Amino acid sequence: MIADVLRETGDYKRAETLLIAYRANLEKTYGKRHPIYGMAELSMSYVYMGSGKIPQAEQLLTDSLEIAERELTLVLKTGTEADHGVYFSRNTYQLDTAINFQLNYAPKSASAGRLGLTTLLRRKGRVLDAAAASMATIRSKLSADDKKLLDELASARAKLAKLTVAGPSATGEGDFAKEVAALEDQVQKLELQVGQKSAAYRAVSQPIELAAIQKIIPKDTRLIEMVNFQPGDPKAPVQDQPGAAAAALRGVRAGDHG
Repeated sequence: MIADVLRETGDYKRAETLLIAYRANLEKTYGKRHPIYGMAELSMSYVYMGSGKIPQAEQLLTDSLEIAERELTLVLKTGTEADHGVYFSRNTYQLDTAINFQLNYAPKSASAGRLGLTTLLRRKGRVLDAAAASMATIRSKLSADDKKLLDELASARAKLAKLTVAGPSATGEGDFAKEVAALEDQVQKLELQVGQKSAAYRAVSQPIELAAIQKIIPKDTRLIEMVNFQPGDPKAPVQDQPGAAAAALRGVRAGDHG
């Protein structure tokens, strides 16, 4: 919170120093893949945007959005349809931030353009896709033994989601980051096993990457995406930020990653 106030007043150097120390402490406690760590990276990217350090801002924003994508994937595969809708409504600022960054801070950066488009494609119709590809539909086409494998996957995901939300206190004297990493590895292995049994599961589990989408676009054609977003100004105080941009900065301050 102090770093955010320093950013708002233009003291970017002190804000950067505080956030570097804060991020280092988060890494020790949560690891570098936890949503809270990603929020700290987002906060630092705002500092760099405001101070004109665009390459550094892009690097941190990219990593923050990758962490958000992992969280989104877990939410869509464990929660209910209502949970999915709430999650998307609370995290619209992620897409706004990616597009705003490319248009207003890095308009000539090809990598920033790819970041904005990738973020858009990852969120386009994602809730509807998750509902259409529900585990109930996939489960109905599996054998009894394969259904047990799907149950193991669901259990591992539930444990990962619970541990992520609970935080380090849930592990007692254990290493939180290592336990999360171990569960992520378990989920990944089970997903590969289920994917070998179900073509439908393989189809819905493929990561959304820009390069893969480019390959299926016919030659001599162009993909045009229409998107409504809210711009934001990292130099402005939180209370002066419009809509989703303000929610983003408030979320960073609160450590909100739900």
